[in-house]
Amino acid sequence: MIELVIPTFKRLNKQITLSCIPDELLDTVTLVVQPQEENDARKVHNKIFVVSGDNIGFAKTIRDITYEFAVNRQSRFWILDDDLKFLRHYETEDGKLRKELMTKSDWNEFLSKTETWMDEGFSHG
Repeated sequence: MIELVIPTFKRLNKQITLSCIPDELLDTVTLVVQPQEENDARKVHNKIFVVSGDNIGFAKTIRDITYEFAVNRQSRFWILDDDLKFLRHYETEDGKLRKELMTKSDWNEFLSKTETWMDEGFSHG
């Protein structure tokens, strides 16, 4: 399954993205933090990747993540901002559009379709 990677800095107590992911999928999620936040991050989530240094900036953080997950782990991964909400949009019987937080079933469908598209050659990187 695709790994969900959430880089975060100075927002450990405001993990919107992490809180939207169903408990059953949390084992696919890795929080990415700087060394200065490692201890606090381990109180928030059990899967942590610590980047190479403190105050390294966004570009170096992404480089560290990409090297770790693409080269070292040889995995499929998706880098997600730490303040995303995931909504499903649908039309009700009376024709009105509604938005609701994604359910576990929505997440499974979403990730399964993404994996299928990657398997079929959808450009990604």
